[in-house]
Amino acid sequence: KPPKLKKGYRATAIELRASKKHTGRDDEIINAVFTLGLLSRHQIQLMFWQEDLKSVSAVNDRLRTLFYRHVLYRTVDVSFEMERAGLIPCHVYTLGPTGEELLALDRQIKRSELSYKYSGRSSQNVMHDLMTAEIYVQAVVCAYTHERELVKAAKQRHLEKEAARRFITQNRLSVTWHGEHDAVIWQDDKEL
Repeated sequence: KPPKLKKGYRATAIELRASKKHTGRDDEIINAVFTLGLLSRHQIQLMFWQEDLKSVSAVNDRLRTLFYRHVLYRTVDVSFEMERAGLIPCHVYTLGPTGEELLALDRQIKRSELSYKYSGRSSQNVMHDLMTAEIYVQAVVCAYTHERELVKAAKQRHLEKEAARRFITQNRLSVTWHGEHDAVIWQDDKEL
């Protein structure tokens, strides 16, 4: 259990929102946990530390901070069940009361008006929800990987266009671009 807060959950949420201690990534994690019900440490790492998947200690440090601030809570230990299901055994997180307050502040509602209730779940229910979340996480990771490849291809394409432009300029050719992908180069009214 995290230590008790000196202030209430709402006051802590207001203080976090006003300070630089709370990041945009924290908000994304809170929203994902709210939407999916729970996420494992490994799933959070895959979704929100994609640029540095080797940084387990950074992920653990941040999640520990969010845990001690009551932004996230840990579920019952399901490490054994996770391993049997082929998942990496680690902590599983749900939204804590400070996290609920942060969401309520963003939505300008009371915490009691949030439709998030995830406490006291059995390990069987946690595993079911964790496997459901895993489908979503893998889709996000796949989309991120695909997007990264598209960005890389676009940068390469841009470099190719720049090289073509330099060639065209140096050789005093005229060019007509068709869409984003093809170029037709003309010299003395002949298509090259």
